Amino acid sequence: MLRGSSFAEKRVIDLMNARYVSFYFCFRKGTNGYDEDAAALYNESLKEDADFKAGLPPVVLYAPDGLKSLKSIPREVQFDKDKFHDALRDALREHPAYDAPAPEEKKLLAAAEAAPRDAAAHYRAGEARERAAAPAAGLYEKAIAAAPESEWAARAHLRLATMARHARAWDDAEKRLESAEAVNAGDRFNFADDVAMERAHRQLADQKHAKALELLDAAIRASPASNRMGELRFYAGVANFFLAKRDWAHYHWWWVLENIPEDHHVLRCSVALTAEGNCFANPELAGFAGAKEMTISDGAAARDVARSDYDRLKDKYAP
Repeated sequence: MLRGSSFAEKRVIDLMNARYVSFYFCFRKGTNGYDEDAAALYNESLKEDADFKAGLPPVVLYAPDGLKSLKSIPREVQFDKDKFHDALRDALREHPAYDAPAPEEKKLLAAAEAAPRDAAAHYRAGEARERAAAPAAGLYEKAIAAAPESEWAARAHLRLATMARHARAWDDAEKRLESAEAVNAGDRFNFADDVAMERAHRQLADQKHAKALELLDAAIRASPASNRMGELRFYAGVANFFLAKRDWAHYHWWWVLENIPEDHHVLRCSVALTAEGNCFANPELAGFAGAKEMTISDGAAARDVARSDYDRLKDKYAP
């Protein structure tokens, strides 16, 4: 579930890559993925943890030597992508010795400082800081000021819109999207899909699923090569799910599995399309869980239904 929720979120992936090293293993002896050394350390540090005893243990953050536990992120937070991201960020702020920029990040920051009128340098430095959940807005503002009508300025407005969205500052996000569109007149920089996705996030947050789907469908058709196609398709599935169009939700989710299997939304889609037979509350579907218990055969049956819906509808989704 964690890989299909928080670990499928791009800003969580970015932060993990910027400041952490991920290590997956099974803590139960005799199971696939069991690691004796890791389990000995992990199991000892969590032997009194309620979630651990229940079989869904917390994520544990260790110091670089692997011996000192710095923070654990409980089950109740793990599947909320925003809370999970913030817990990772807060752990770094609580332990600043482990919050140092990597060499490439230092290089980008130095390049921006050395060239105050270089919009590209400030944008790239802003991206690096944003990936590390560090203050980035000032660098994006400098990119805009350096070349207000450039692609770098337009993309900086987009990043500021996304940051505002994460803060649930929806009006600020919309103002930034309008600024990005003004610079991107006629979609000359080819990111109308980004704007549509950001606006759809607000509609989904407001439970205006029909409006969100209208934006997403239009973007999917207009931008077939979008690098956000996994995200567009996943949330088109979510919108259809809440509009009681489960077959179309299955279509979009299976489309991701079938066509872009390396996309970071694949596991999120895979978990969602088994929702009706899943006993775990899905945070991307407002906590929906379709079954009290779930077996492997239940999951396989749900996937068969989703695949059947995809096969039946794939030729009906006109470009």
